[in-house]
This record gives sequence, C-alpha cells and structure tokens, in this order.
Amino acid sequence: MYSPYQNFAVVDVETGGLLTKEKKAVYDIALTEIAIVIVDSNLEIVHKDSWLIKPYNDAEYQPGAEKVSGISKKMCEEDGVDIEFACKEFIKVAKKYKVHSKPPTLVGHNYIKFDKFFVENFLAYCGEDINKYFNKEPEDTIKFARMKKPEASGYSLGESCVGAEINLVQAHRALPDTIATAELWISYLKGLRGLNSPKKSKKGKKEKPEKRFRQKFEI
Repeated sequence: MYSPYQNFAVVDVETGGLLTKEKKAVYDIALTEIAIVIVDSNLEIVHKDSWLIKPYNDAEYQPGAEKVSGISKKMCEEDGVDIEFACKEFIKVAKKYKVHSKPPTLVGHNYIKFDKFFVENFLAYCGEDINKYFNKEPEDTIKFARMKKPEASGYSLGESCVGAEINLVQAHRALPDTIATAELWISYLKGLRGLNSPKKSKKGKKEKPEKRFRQKFEI
C-alpha cells in the first residue's frame, strides 16, 4: 500500500488584505497572487509556478496589504491573469503530480490559520472542490518549527528560515515565499527521515549516526 504522502504541493498566497468575521477570503478580500511548488517523494523541488491575479468582481484591496507585498491593484490589472485561468493551471499542476491514486498534500507556512481559507475559496470561487485534487489533510511548517524549537522568540517564515539556514529573498511575494517554505519543509522531512548530514567528530571525521546516538544515550 502506498503512503498518502508522496508528493507535496507547497503553496503561498498574497492578498488584498486581512480577513474578518464579516469578510471572506477571495469573495470579499482579493486574492492577488498564488504560487505552487512541488516537492516530490525524493524531497526534490520539481515544479514552480505562480500567477498574479487580475481584479475580479468587487473584491477588496486594502492599502496596508500593498505596503507588505508590494502588489498594487494596478499591477494586478496590468500583469495579472484571470482568476479562472489561474485556477485551471493550478489544478493542472495538482493532477500532473498525483502518484497512483494519491493526490499531492498541501503544505504552507501558517497555512491552517491563513492561506487555507484563500486556497480553498480560490477553487470554490471557480466552481471546484479542493478535495478532488489534494490530500484532505494539509500540513503546516509553522507546526514543525514550533516543535523543533519551542524556545524560539518567533515563528514567522523569515525567522524559521534563519533557524534552518535557508536564504529567503523577496519576502512577501508568493513564489519566493513558497520556494523558501518548500526548502523548510524538505529540511524538516530530512530530519524526520534521518537524512541530515552527520556531524563531524573532534578529529574532523564524520561520525556514523548510530555511533553518535549510542554515545549520547550512554552519557
């Protein structure tokens, strides 16, 4: 039986503002940009895509959001694509990286509390059901960051990347953030699978993992 965790679809969104109880993701607050990066079962990045979204209906663009992401409504009008086109391309990627009957698992940083609402409503707005194309149980790198370093002062994507020695450039644009999140996810999974590089001994030679663990438990 194949594990449901074959390929991972790492995602990030940029938006026209923050959500409230009265304002729904995508329908009321604009989706301005979405990116997807595929990490395969060998923990390699095999696909990168992003789409700037043209303004649609009367979805809101708040001035504060532009200051954070640098994405203006004018930029979306001039360089964006229709939201329906972006959705079709997004689904096309999900279908391409399905393994046997197992769809990709969605991953994001702070995905559960923020991006999830935009990604789900992005598909719903275009008449699609997210559960047709992705594993029903998404993962969140912020959870792993908190478990790995419970004493950390913060768990933003930037802070988590610094802790994992990952270089994050052009923060708050969807594709750079998604690539950094993908690298963070790979780092966590390598640790989970025992694939991180062995530490060097005092003599400069790499120690075998089993030797290091045995010494640790004997102390």
